[in-house]
Parts: sequence; C-alpha cells; structure tokens
Amino acid sequence: QWGCNVAELTVSQINVDSDEIKDTIMPLVDDLLLIVSFATRTRIACIRWTAYGNGKRLSSYRGNISIPRNEKRMSELVKREHQREYWPFAFNEFVKSPYKDMIRKAVYALVPGIDRALEEEFLSMFAGLEAVLLCYRRQHNMEVVFPLDEWKQKKRVLQKEIGKILEILGSDP
Repeated sequence: QWGCNVAELTVSQINVDSDEIKDTIMPLVDDLLLIVSFATRTRIACIRWTAYGNGKRLSSYRGNISIPRNEKRMSELVKREHQREYWPFAFNEFVKSPYKDMIRKAVYALVPGIDRALEEEFLSMFAGLEAVLLCYRRQHNMEVVFPLDEWKQKKRVLQKEIGKILEILGSDP
C-alpha cells in the first residue's frame, strides 16, 4: 500500500500542451521530488498530473513509475524545521550541476527502497557513495591519480619491474 500526497504547482505563461508539460515541466518536478526523496529518505514520485488552462484540462497517468516498498521508517536527513531553507537551495544547486545523472544514480541507490537483504542494502549504498565521490572528484579535477602522460611513464616502469620479479621467480611475463 502506498501513501498518497497531493501537491499543486502553479506555472505562469505555459500552454496547456501535453508534450510541453511532459518534456519541460515534468523533468523538473521529478528532479525536485528526487531532492525531497533524498532529504526525507523516502522514495517520492509523481504518478499522475492534471493541468488546467486556456479552457483546457489535461490529465496523464505515468505508468512507467515504480516505487519500491519500504517497510523501514528512517529519520529524515533534513529536519522539518530546516526544510523551507533546504528545498530551494538544494534544488537550485542540483539544477546548476553538470553531474545531474550521477547525482540521480546516487540518490536512487541511497534512498531506501524494496526489502533488501543486508548485503544488497550495503552494495546499493556503497554504489551511491561511489557515485557521489566520482561526482566530487570530477568537479575538483581529482578523478585520476596521475595525469595520462605521467601514468604511461609509471606503467612502463611498473611493467619493467614486475617483469624482473617474474624473471627471478622463473615465470614468463
């Protein structure tokens, strides 16, 4: 059984057009709900929308959305008293980020979902943490340990030294 929340979004100067809503508005709504999911540690998704305007009423059910069950209730990362400050700041930072896809993957891995075994839960959280670290490393030009030219030189030295050790041990490199 799913809980259900209803929200209203008012957007000015938009045509009530199914494609425009689907292609422009809904990706922003999904990203906002992703940020909310992360802060509340509860998977949140928009499964239906209705738009009114220009004498039209459009409604759509999004059947491609699945929300895993979560029996565990965890405390939220952002306390209720700080949420008004958090949402605009976090969403604006997310929108500006060039690493949105990596952040999405990390949040999907970190937000509790289906009933998973301890090992699956650990691997999922580890994958989410790795995605966050990779994002940080890319932002700060720390993705690689050595620059490519320096690595090529070190690789040749390592191969040479490993070859010597293998030769001493009587193995072919």
